[in-house]
Amino acid sequence: MAIDLWQIRRQKRMTIDELARSAEIHPGLIKAYELGERPISDGDLVRLAAALEVAPSDIKQMSDPPPRGPSRQRQPPSYDSGAGQQQRYDNFGGYDRSAGYSPRYSNYSSRSGGYDSDQPRQGGYSNDPQRQSGYAPRRSSSSSGYQQRTPSRGRSSRPPKKSGGRKPRPLPAPARQSQIEHLKMLLVRLEMSGDELLRLAGKPLSMLNRKEAAQLLTTCQTMLSERKPEKPKGKRQRPYLPESVDEHELLYLTKVQLENRPLSLTLFNGETMHGTLVGFSPYALTVADGDGQETTVQKLAIAYYQAPASLVPPTNGVETNEESEPE
Repeated sequence: MAIDLWQIRRQKRMTIDELARSAEIHPGLIKAYELGERPISDGDLVRLAAALEVAPSDIKQMSDPPPRGPSRQRQPPSYDSGAGQQQRYDNFGGYDRSAGYSPRYSNYSSRSGGYDSDQPRQGGYSNDPQRQSGYAPRRSSSSSGYQQRTPSRGRSSRPPKKSGGRKPRPLPAPARQSQIEHLKMLLVRLEMSGDELLRLAGKPLSMLNRKEAAQLLTTCQTMLSERKPEKPKGKRQRPYLPESVDEHELLYLTKVQLENRPLSLTLFNGETMHGTLVGFSPYALTVADGDGQETTVQKLAIAYYQAPASLVPPTNGVETNEESEPE
């Protein structure tokens, strides 16, 4: 025997929203079916039966509305009327316990009083042009009981804006004293005269600002770097590392090795070594004793080394003695 849709839904303990998601039918249309406002179509009947897990013949195509509670004294509002829009519809029970049903989807209703009526639609819209915005019309200032809003105190007491146009740009700051002194030092190194400086800067140094002084400093430093003489070919630069062999040490050790002069080494621990220099590197010295046994000593362990002075041929008629080379 076929029964009402809302009865089957309650037996399955489903809400209207759950049934709508399961059957893929709009919840407003299901409410209209349960209230008996329109018969259930054949396609929706099959989908509702599948969602409720019953046969399509077990559902009435035209359901009777659910009974109202005993505390209700007035008739439930029409589904597509404007009344009761803010009232809650009980999805599980199928009716609202406080006041009639809550119509939300009036486009599914087949009764009179639909979109062609003058009653307000859902969301506050109606056919009345003055009510289409959803808000009550504003009263005019001439109507009774209307109190005009007083202006804000802060705005009334605010002074008027000054219309002076754009502010003038501030003057550039003068050149710093350190910039002037640095320029004078560079000009001395460049050997520039006052006329050349005036032609280069375009004005005296005392009249330069910071930006112009910085640009002139850059120009002078570039000119100074370009005037730096190039290093002659074959000229070795003295190394910065103390354990490296510079040009002076290279010449001294080479001369001692070629002359087979004895070399005395004093270490940091107080030991001394004597022998003939066999070879050297930036990091070590190799000496051979009288028996021909070679010993390599790291230069970091050597406090100093020296060889006996040799007689150098006279220069300009004066004889000079070569001093020993300390480490």
